[in-house]
This record gives sequence, structure tokens and C-alpha cells, in this order.
Amino acid sequence: MLLLAPSRSRYAIGLAIWLCTLYLIWGRSNSLHIGPWRSKSSPYIPTQSASQAHTTQQKVEPYAKVPAAPPPLPSLQPPAPPRAPLATASSSEHDLLLASISKTSSYFINDPLPPSHFNKMGERLQVLGSWIEAREALAKSLTSNQKKSLINHIERTAISLLPFVRHPSQPKETRPFDLLRRSFKKGSKGIVIASNKKVFRFTCHAIHNIREVLKSDLPIEIVHGGDKDLPPSYRKFITELGMNITTVEARRRVEDKHLELEKSLAGLKPLAALVSSFEQVILVDAESIFLQKPEKILDDHEGYKSTGALFFHDHLYGKGEKKERHEWWRKCLVYYTPSPTLSKSRAFNQGYAEEADSGLVVIDKSRLSILLGLLHVCWQSMRRVRAEWTHAMNDGDKDAWWFGFELTSVEFTWESHYAGVVGWIEESDKPENNTKVLGSSTAHADENDKLLWYSGTLLKNKASESKIYELPTHWMIEGEWQKAPDEDGLAAISGTSPINLAQDEQKILKESIEGAEQLDERLSKYSLE
Repeated sequence: MLLLAPSRSRYAIGLAIWLCTLYLIWGRSNSLHIGPWRSKSSPYIPTQSASQAHTTQQKVEPYAKVPAAPPPLPSLQPPAPPRAPLATASSSEHDLLLASISKTSSYFINDPLPPSHFNKMGERLQVLGSWIEAREALAKSLTSNQKKSLINHIERTAISLLPFVRHPSQPKETRPFDLLRRSFKKGSKGIVIASNKKVFRFTCHAIHNIREVLKSDLPIEIVHGGDKDLPPSYRKFITELGMNITTVEARRRVEDKHLELEKSLAGLKPLAALVSSFEQVILVDAESIFLQKPEKILDDHEGYKSTGALFFHDHLYGKGEKKERHEWWRKCLVYYTPSPTLSKSRAFNQGYAEEADSGLVVIDKSRLSILLGLLHVCWQSMRRVRAEWTHAMNDGDKDAWWFGFELTSVEFTWESHYAGVVGWIEESDKPENNTKVLGSSTAHADENDKLLWYSGTLLKNKASESKIYELPTHWMIEGEWQKAPDEDGLAAISGTSPINLAQDEQKILKESIEGAEQLDERLSKYSLE
């Protein structure tokens, strides 16, 4: 995790006070753009002033009535770091910091946000992050009482913003947020799959693909919402599929009152990443299939190693079809300067229906900035928020990830290409028509344009037939995507050259299909209730 050096304790104090002051003055009645915190030296050092953020914003037609833009802010920059090492800051500076944090914390607690305020939640999480940075930077210079006071403000604010962080078995715990962070095993990494009875079969297929075919030895945690979600007999079957596979009931690690995790698998997924014991999380849908070992992402993907978060694009389709969704995105980002990553987005800037495929999400929770972005996505999964906004405006959790990170001003990496298709080639009799690749699976490439994984199960067409498997032969990316004509049909992509599946890729898929068929046979004879 990136921390401010002890010699920069005065900088930490100034930054926290600066953020509190800005929020208290302008954040009450206006959407305040605090970030972006994108400097590589620290995720909390602003690269431009708030006044610049206001004056350089692009004018956007709002989805609903939004407040008028606030006047340009005066140039309020946090104090520069001292030139010479400074072991401690003065007591008066500490007192000023705590007074500023106390006022802002009280405001946050007494003025809770409604479910529609996605941007303000991002701002408040950034302010909370600055307090955590200050606490860690000033650990050696604060008095015992000052430390207790700062920790108390952090914890009370975290609970008010994110009530689910309370530990259900320790309701009197006064530091639940700190307890949650300490539950991540230092240096750990692993695979997390959110599962329930509906996707149980595909969860078993995914485990076989990862553990038996690709020989990945990363630990696997299967996260569920309770006994109704994934009964004990299902969990027993899963844990017997291989070594180092455990099940986790999310409701035993976070408070379910505001989440109701049994009611939504898409709502469970972000919480699965949060409650996992791993610091580095490879969050995998049960319907996703790997062509390479998952750990290669952690070890070799330069984009992920740089930012600590890797997201994947969806197909480019439905241009202009989701105007209400785009208007809502832009309303939430109305006072934000889009990150360089979002500025390059074809889906966001050209009006395509969906931006992301959340069948695979890779994050490093040991980085405080990444944890804050994840917490925004988890907030979006709270029952009221997801019912009224997240899932109503998006397709499940697909676009919640990049949106939450963007609103919290946290840097992330997109895959290089928009999604393609894995399937079978269709040669056209007409020379003017392009060769197509047909399929129901969404293909994703690594940084070297080699097939990394795809979503959509091993079935030929999950939507129309639950028992037919067929080995794919080709895949294609960066083409023109066409929806399936009906439920029984296959989607198509054309416009670029089809790529033959390599011999090793076909071998992986052949063995995965054979294993899936064997598992289906075992499940047909296994008592699961």
C-alpha cells in the first residue's frame, strides 16, 4: 500500500484539512470534484486543483435536474512537503487536523446520502481515504489520545457511509472497518467465485477448468449468501473437487441488513471480493473459462501491476440504444474531469450500450486507493441502491466497477481491446460479405493479443440448450458485433480476420468440456438437498 513517508507528516495534515475544508464549504450543496488522485507517487496527491477541475469540465446535458455549477474555487493547494525531513508535525497542527476531521465527520454522519448520490459517495470516500493516509503517516507523532480520536472519527464515518462493514458476530466492535482490513492476509492472492444454486453447475465446471486442466494452484474461495443460496450439500460437493477450495458465507463477515445478499448474485459479487481473505483477488464468474493460468495476470500483466485493478470491456453494440443510461452516467460525472482511461473509452464517448464485462475482475486490496474504489462498488450493491439505480440503470454489476472507481478517482486498467467472440467460422457465399465467427461466448485477450478467457460457459449456447457442448474452432476481436437474432441463435462478429484456436487452446477446451460432461454425470446422481 502506498503511504506518505513519515517525513511528510505535515503534508498529510495539510491535505486532510484541505479536503475537509473544501467539502464543508462547497460540498454541501454542490457536487464537489475533489480529485483526481492519479499521481503514481501516491493515490492521494491531486494532479490539478479543484478550481481547474471546475473550469475545464465539459458541459453535459443532465439526465435529471442537477444543481448549477459552483463558482470557481480559489486556489487551495495543500502545503508543499518540507524540503528537509520532518520527523513530527507540531501539536497545534495535529489539533487543527482533528478539529477539521471532527467537523467533517459529524457532517457526514448527520447528513446521510440518498441512494442516487453516486458522485457524492465517491467524494466522501476520497475524504475518508485522506484521513486513513494521515493516520498511517502520523502514527509515530500523534499522542495516544489523538490516535484514539482519529481512529474513532474514521470508524464512525466508515460505518455511516458503509453500514455493512459492521461485523455480524461482533456487533459491539468499535473498529469494524479496521477489523475488515486486517482480515486480508498479508501478501495473499487467490481466486474468488460468487455462487448460488442457480450457477452451481457452472461453478463446478470453472473449478475443473482452473484446477484440473490448467493446473493452477491458487487457493479458491467460493462466496455465497447463506444456506438458502448455497446449501451445505452443494458446498460439500464443491470443496471435494480439489485441494485448497473453501466456501465463505458473506453474511458472516459483513452485516446483511442493508445488502440482502441472498436476493442477488450480481449484488453478491463485489461483496465477495471484499470479504475474501485474499489481498489480490481474481474475481471470476461461474460462467467464465480460462485459456491461460489465472495467476499469469498477477505476475505478467503490466497494466494490472501498474494500477492494481484490471477490468475488461464488453462488446461494442447497441450504439444509441441506451440513452437514459448514458445520460445518467454523465449526470453523475457532471463536475468531474474524466480520467485518461475513461477519455479513451469508445463505449462511453460514442454511446454504445455497455462498457464492461464483469466476468473477470482483478484487484489488489492491499492498495488503499483500490480498496476505496471497491467500497464504492459495494455501496452500489446495497439493496436500495442497486434496486433503484445500479441494476436498474446498468446490466447487473457490469458497469458498477469502472463507474465506482471513476467516481472515487481511482486509477484502473482496461484490457486493450473490446470483447470478441469464441465460436465457429461462417464462410459467406457472397464475396461482398465478410467472414463471420458465430458463438455465444465473449472473448478477451491478454496484453499480447492471445486468448486469455471467455464468458458464457462451455456449452455451445447456454441460452437455448443446457446439455450440448461443442469444441470452438475460431475467435475474433475488434470486429463489428451483431446480436443473436433470437434466443436459439448465435451472436456474430465480422470485419477482421478470424483467428484459429491454437492447438494448446483446443486441448485446454477439449479437456474442460470432457470434465464438464463427467461432472454433469456425477451431479445427476448426487443428492444435493
